[in-house]
Formats: sequence, structure tokens, C-alpha cells
Amino acid sequence: MQATYVAQQTPGILCLKRKQKLIDAKRLCSEEMSETIIPLHVISGCDHNSGFYGASKKLIADRLMKSKEECQLLSECGLQITALQKVIQDLQLFVIRFIMVTPKARL
Repeated sequence: MQATYVAQQTPGILCLKRKQKLIDAKRLCSEEMSETIIPLHVISGCDHNSGFYGASKKLIADRLMKSKEECQLLSECGLQITALQKVIQDLQLFVIRFIMVTPKARL
């Protein structure tokens, strides 16, 4: 996640070595997704917690890639050291709408 974000923010090529292959970090996800990937990882908690609530990180990331609304809710997270009340409200809304609601309930 960090490599994807850094690759989008800095010039040049950042590669990850996976077994015997080099992977271009910019190609792991889109630029829009890279801007929200770290807040998404932080807010969804550790893998055990997110899986316990039935919303794995992969499921949440897949939803995020499909929804501009979700990206907007996470867009200002982490821009300032002290979170503004609006940012906290957006994060709460994100959790309620897109993490706590099971996929079947959203249909």
C-alpha cells in the first residue's frame, strides 16, 4: 500500500521484488485508488478485525474502486495532523455505509 502511494507521488519507477519478478508499483492500482489506499487500510483495522465483521480489506477495496462517493469520504483523511470534525464525520459515515453493512444488505 505504501509503495503504491509513494510510486504515484514521486517521479521515476518504483518496483517491488516478488520472488523472481519485478512489479511496477504504479500498476498495482489507479492514481485515485492510491490516494485512498492508506486511509482505507487504517480505517478498516487489522486483517482479523475487518474479516471478523464480514468485510475483508479486498472486499472494501473492490467497493472503493467502484464508488466515487466512497473515495470522496476518504479523500481528506490524513491531510492534517489534527482531524477536522467534518473529516471525522466522513470517516464515521464511510464505516457505517461501506464497512458495517454486509454485501447482501446493500443489495
